[in-house]
Amino acid sequence: MNTVREQNITSVIDEVKRGVTQREAAQNWGIPQATLCDHIHGATNKKTSKLANWRLSPKEELFLVNWCLNEEASTQPPSKAQITRIVIIVLAKGGDFTPINYR
Repeated sequence: MNTVREQNITSVIDEVKRGVTQREAAQNWGIPQATLCDHIHGATNKKTSKLANWRLSPKEELFLVNWCLNEEASTQPPSKAQITRIVIIVLAKGGDFTPINYR
């Protein structure tokens, strides 16, 4: 999901690709030139950057939350060990076999 700011940055980058200078395009759209320059060179927003470091996708995380809620509603809350086993299974289905480190 793109925010208005992300859509604006995309539009500014398109203008630069059409030949408008970075400074002029940034001024036209009210975006700092440094931000525009960063995005032209591959920077992403914080949310996208953080998602890249997560092992579970938002969809997988939602599955885990719903599973926990269903377990709690039917019998009792799942233990930390049970949750860990489910996470390991979900990660393995996605090809991630790295051990889980938690405290």
